[in-house]
Amino acid sequence: MTTYPRSDCEYLPENQFVDVTEILGHLKDLPDEAFQGLVKKC
Repeated sequence: MTTYPRSDCEYLPENQFVDVTEILGHLKDLPDEAFQGLVKKC
């Protein structure tokens, strides 16, 4: 679920784990139902 176009890193850095719940909470509120389904799987 994470992407960063200027990095080839495929993993969220451990220092950002505390932000996951807040970030996913905002993403699940987007109007795209397909995207909401992906967020729920996270």
